[in-house]
Amino acid sequence: MTEVRVVLSGADELEVMDVAGLEAELGGVRRVRARLDGHEARLLNALTKARQRAANRKGKQSEGGTKPDPGPPAPSRKAQREAEARSRRLTANPDVAETLEAGEINSEQADYLTNTDLPDDIKARLLADAMTQSADETRAAVREAEREQTREDPEERLARQRRRRRGSCGIDGEDMIWF
Repeated sequence: MTEVRVVLSGADELEVMDVAGLEAELGGVRRVRARLDGHEARLLNALTKARQRAANRKGKQSEGGTKPDPGPPAPSRKAQREAEARSRRLTANPDVAETLEAGEINSEQADYLTNTDLPDDIKARLLADAMTQSADETRAAVREAEREQTREDPEERLARQRRRRRGSCGIDGEDMIWF
């Protein structure tokens, strides 16, 4: 188990901090949020597996007859679906999951890197770059890599266009021929 300690400055302390101190605290908060997003994805994956095991044992067994703890506020269904989808994608991309859980990228960057069908070597390069980029820069880099992958040879494109070219003609309502 990894323990993370978060120290939040009060409003009075923030008022007297310099720019470097404020940026450092903001960076720390963002790293913690990224680590939490990565851990949430891992927890959701483990929960899904545990629920499948419980279903395979023919239903849930009572745990002593006590009333369960109501737990924390639940996210919206949309947020829950997105978190579960992120968990599945991160399971398929363990290197991205480790980097997210280490707090080196944020969940937005992880989504960009896992929502693509690029080869693993290109994803690894993009992941290394993402550690020093903003989410917008990562999105642009992923899109550019996807464009490079789908770019076709100009001669192949011309041949495809020629194969698809068709001509037709007919006679309209005024007995005029059209092409």
